[in-house]
This record gives sequence, C-alpha cells and structure tokens, in this order.
Amino acid sequence: MDDLSREEILKISQLSYLELTDKEISKLQKELSDIIRYFTLLNKLDTKNVELTGHTTKAQSVMREDEVHPPLKTEKVINNAPQTSGEFIKVPPVLE
Repeated sequence: MDDLSREEILKISQLSYLELTDKEISKLQKELSDIIRYFTLLNKLDTKNVELTGHTTKAQSVMREDEVHPPLKTEKVINNAPQTSGEFIKVPPVLE
C-alpha cells in the first residue's frame, strides 16, 4: 500500500473540519499511512477457525437485577428533602 498523499490528507482534514499546518499534514501522512498499513496486515490473517467474541474477557455485569418495589410515600420524600414548597421539592434553577 502506498502512503497517503498530501491531497488525501487535505481531503480528510476538510471532511473533519480540521485546519492543519504543513508540519501536521506531514505527520498525519506518515501516521495514517502506518495505521492503514497495519490494518491491511491484519486483513491477511487467517481467522476462519477463530470463534467470534463480543468481549475478550468473561465480563459480567456488576449491576443487580431490577426489582419492583412499591413507590415511596409522598410525605416521607417531602420530609427528607432539603427544601420544599408545599408538596413539591425545590431545586436550584438549571437555566438562568
């Protein structure tokens, strides 16, 4: 695979809304070309007998199962709120 051209880097930067200096263009030419070259190498690997995986480890969720509970009593919630106004909980404004 040939290295990416300056024009290709400029097109990528335009699509990414990036303004690059000449030094950055040169650096990206090498770095992106190396990345593409590496993926080209990976594409050549024989993976016919490799089992598909969603995770590389035996990851398990640490979250507990959802359980249905009766709702809290309004009075109990209001009594524990730092600020209230009647039957409502007062919170600081989010938008000014």
